[in-house]
Amino acid sequence: MDGKALRLQDLPRKAARFCLGIGRFAALELGCDFPAKRCLVACSGGADSTALLLIAHLLCQAKGGSVAAAHLDHGLRPESPDDGHFVAQVCESLNIPLFTERQDIAAQAQTSGVGLEEAGRTARYAFLERVRLETGLFQAHA
Repeated sequence: MDGKALRLQDLPRKAARFCLGIGRFAALELGCDFPAKRCLVACSGGADSTALLLIAHLLCQAKGGSVAAAHLDHGLRPESPDDGHFVAQVCESLNIPLFTERQDIAAQAQTSGVGLEEAGRTARYAFLERVRLETGLFQAHA
């Protein structure tokens, strides 16, 4: 990601076939036709969600669609802002709109009496739905 536009046709053949296979799977099994949609991808900054973001970007771009990213910082680790900075760098390098928010998931878990994972999932889904409704973007997340 050196500032040059990332395009599906510029990938090695094996990588391009992999991306297209993800697109077929998403369309057939999930009803998510990346290329025909404006797509919102949840991106934590981990390998899986970053790969999903890049693949969605390539698939949407190949057919004239567009992708945006959403990153929710759960505030659970001192270094968690680094994840957000990484996602922002990826999005900036590919000209992908990014929506971010930070929440105190530990406090939410304690207040609601649920575990951290459930509180995080609930907050993340609510954040994604709010962004989706405000922007009209279709949502796909890992």
